[in-house]
Amino acid sequence: IYTLGMFFLPLYAISLGYTLVQSGLLVLVMSVPFLASVFTAEIADHSERFRNIICGLLISCVGIIGIGMWAGQSGTQLYVWAFVFMAGFAVIEPSLSAVVSMLSPKGESGTSSAVTDAMLYLAVMIFSPIVGFLSDAVGWQNTFFAAGAFFAALAVLTLWIRARFQKKNLLYRLHHPHAKHNPYVL
Repeated sequence: IYTLGMFFLPLYAISLGYTLVQSGLLVLVMSVPFLASVFTAEIADHSERFRNIICGLLISCVGIIGIGMWAGQSGTQLYVWAFVFMAGFAVIEPSLSAVVSMLSPKGESGTSSAVTDAMLYLAVMIFSPIVGFLSDAVGWQNTFFAAGAFFAALAVLTLWIRARFQKKNLLYRLHHPHAKHNPYVL
């Protein structure tokens, strides 16, 4: 999501005839949701993290499909849909970081952080040529629709993983009726 938003949406704006200043303003608008990361991190700490990830993926899905359908019609629509697209990622990021932190053993937190960063850069290395190829081969709108379908599929996969953890919690509760916590709180 971050790669598509911060690297390719400004290129898309330039292909629509936006100036460099207008494309820079687009990046500024897409960065605004991260200013509210204090609030989204607080939400991630006090609610179910997988639900936040699913909601964020669906918000980004709606945002990128909105860009594909309506952003070429007027200048303000690209800004609004790009804001919505990155707002979804701003919701995902704290919850995803919390899940990775919770799954990491206490003594391996530095290693898990390094592996997470390495995976982020690996995703940029793999995803950037794919998006570039798709936008050249099938056009920007179809690339955005494909990305929206990918984000929707990720939301469904996350929903399935969430259901698996809920089932494990239920089984744990059945076998340990006096336990005061769920072991799979993600």
